[in-house]
Amino acid sequence: MTVSLARRTSERQLPVQVWFDATDVSTATTVPEHCELTAQSTYTVITLHGTVEPRAATGAELRAFVFQVLQNFLPAPYSSGWEPGPAKLPLTIHLGRNPYLARGLNVSDTATLDKSLYRVGAEKPRYTFVVDLRNSGDVDIRGLMSCTYDIANSVCKTTNSTNSAVGQRPAEVLVWQGFQAAVNAHQSPTQTPPHRTRFTTVLPHWRRVCGSESEVENLLDSEQFELFNQVSRGLKAEVSARAMVLKPVIGQPDRIMHTVDSLLIPIEVKPASVLRGDTDLVAMSQHAFQQLTALPDHRWSELSAQDRAVWTEVVNGNCAAKTIIQALGYACANRRKYAIITTLNAWWFLERPEDKVDSVRIAGPFSSEDFSPTIAQCLDYVLSLALRRPACPSPSESRTASPALPKKQTKTPRAGNVATQKGGGQTGARRSTRATGGLGKFRVAQSQEQPLDLPARVVKANGQFQEFTELDVLPALRQISSSTHSTVSEATLPGMADNGDMLTIAMKTIDRSKADNDIMEQLCNEVITYDYLQDLQGTTIPTLHAYGCFQGGQFPMIGTEFIRGQRLSSANVGSVVDNVKAAYDSLHSAGVLHGDVADRNILVTGDVNRPIVLVDFGLSKELTSAGRTSEREAVKNLLATLIAG
Repeated sequence: MTVSLARRTSERQLPVQVWFDATDVSTATTVPEHCELTAQSTYTVITLHGTVEPRAATGAELRAFVFQVLQNFLPAPYSSGWEPGPAKLPLTIHLGRNPYLARGLNVSDTATLDKSLYRVGAEKPRYTFVVDLRNSGDVDIRGLMSCTYDIANSVCKTTNSTNSAVGQRPAEVLVWQGFQAAVNAHQSPTQTPPHRTRFTTVLPHWRRVCGSESEVENLLDSEQFELFNQVSRGLKAEVSARAMVLKPVIGQPDRIMHTVDSLLIPIEVKPASVLRGDTDLVAMSQHAFQQLTALPDHRWSELSAQDRAVWTEVVNGNCAAKTIIQALGYACANRRKYAIITTLNAWWFLERPEDKVDSVRIAGPFSSEDFSPTIAQCLDYVLSLALRRPACPSPSESRTASPALPKKQTKTPRAGNVATQKGGGQTGARRSTRATGGLGKFRVAQSQEQPLDLPARVVKANGQFQEFTELDVLPALRQISSSTHSTVSEATLPGMADNGDMLTIAMKTIDRSKADNDIMEQLCNEVITYDYLQDLQGTTIPTLHAYGCFQGGQFPMIGTEFIRGQRLSSANVGSVVDNVKAAYDSLHSAGVLHGDVADRNILVTGDVNRPIVLVDFGLSKELTSAGRTSEREAVKNLLATLIAG
């Protein structure tokens, strides 16, 4: 078995506790062998001392283990032998040395325990698995779901919280008929532990004043989203930041409703100064979208520079159209059926009909003061829909290129010439950057057509390219790292390697609606740098395999060879000092400065033929004598620091 009881001294002790109300389990209770009973102020704790194989055991197996050991102690909904049994035991991870002070985070049923720990950043021994069977509070479920919140004051003056208006135009924007009646008819909560009948009222935050978008998000986390999470804590769904889900999310929605494993609903947050609480998104956006129908394509990335200027002017002048394109982009890119838009005070709920996947239906606005239905009831209803049918085909499967059709094969220059791919520039031999004055004057950001404005494509060794969409990478996407500006994931593209095999890439994506212009320029510069350094690809630097964008330009991406290695550290630097210096010297010999000397950008592969690989060329630039001296000194200092430990 992957989970079993053992003596407390076991080296692989499993920290799992079950919390009971003191009235249900007293300190005089006799507990099974290898279990320990302790008393807290108002409740009793049974600690199960056991062994676990975290890379093999899943949350479902841990729930079954607790159920098997303590079945006679569990409340009637679990111990009666009827459903839901162990499947509905509210299992959470509590971080820190004192689990009683920490807020529980859900555990995946299907993923292994080490993955559930990884997603919350837990490190042994600072975590505890908890099954919380207490049932206390000042309100029942009906009272909790009836909570309303007064309108918060807005002191924000900005009228724009989206950096870019690019993406795809929906074919139709319709009213979601019957939404309010359906919410009111949805009586019981979608998911809550079956023993729990009492809850704690989620009070309004003491300072209900909204300035920036981040302040709106913080208020949501402490009010509506805290209420939602309290109802469902320990089971499947929760609302949090996108980094808290195992499967990567394309784009950067402000919050997401999700299971531990995957996205259910993207949530876009706007200040009230950007989107008024009484805005009719359907009526207001229809005029803008009608104007865009005169353009030759519904995707910004497929338009000429002149048509893009028209698109930008129309969409930037219509906050409803701009917000819909952004929220709908998150849903389409991740193949989700639903999306939510909120300003804290006002809420809109979006659905993509399966018979019209390029259209959207919208319900709202609903106010945080509304009581028939409340926002809590709306969120619970939409959750019930998303749990039943979370997925919806992307428009990429309908109006644009269907994955079932042959991929587009076109003769094209490699990445360095992508600036001419739509403008009719020359094809064939790679243009020399030295002939144009060096890397500094060859920056994509200065060209008419940026490579990241083009549909995503795999670059072939024979000079051709093969287009693909987010649908090709979604099934096996695995997150490597995430930051404010970008997400790096391991992605696989079936049949797209030069020999027809699976192509594995490290895919970096940014959200154009959230990224500043300098972030976009850095990603463009990275594509150009890789192309300029073709002779070093596959040795000192990764091979550039893909570049372009998803969802009509909303999500630019670059895909490079996936390097299986470790970042440079004190533990591995000793054997590769000369190799690191040689790697930077090879860049300098090619006329390029890396621009960002850091241990995170130096990978140690363990391959004697290729011990070091340099990555992340967003800040690279043309070599200068002073720059070379400075970068060599930076490398020397980094190595000395790591060697010193």
